[in-house]
Amino acid sequence: MISPEKLTLNGDEILVVFAGKSELGGVLESLGVGRIEKHENGDPYLPESEYYISFSHKDDIAVAAISNSRVGVDVENVTIPRNVERLSRLFHASEAPESLYDFYRLWTSKEAVGKYEGTGITTELLKKKTTDVRHLEYGDYLIAVAGKGEITMKTY
Repeated sequence: MISPEKLTLNGDEILVVFAGKSELGGVLESLGVGRIEKHENGDPYLPESEYYISFSHKDDIAVAAISNSRVGVDVENVTIPRNVERLSRLFHASEAPESLYDFYRLWTSKEAVGKYEGTGITTELLKKKTTDVRHLEYGDYLIAVAGKGEITMKTY
């Protein structure tokens, strides 16, 4: 059972919530996040709040990032095989991944930046060098966060 908390972020703090996909809504409700709606482009927002929110999910887990300023988040299971050599052609030559882990680190960065900028994944974004993204690891999952501020992660 999750104890009710009131969501309070200090300064440029980013709260990353990691939970089961079917549990994330209840966790966010218990934190006092409030109603979540979507813009026409599908981006989530909190209409009755000063906070920004971003979501990602993979397999049966989900991640939400909440901040006082724009934020983007992505999560991937780094154990799922991919054709790194073929996928390397998608990225800027200076960022070409050499390993499966490198690929996921780069891909999650691109996804998080696309959400942060509100563009999603575009050819231009894939070819542009990615900066200012931080990563968290949790078991087989890699989480990328684009945004300003100190990151706090809560797992449920």
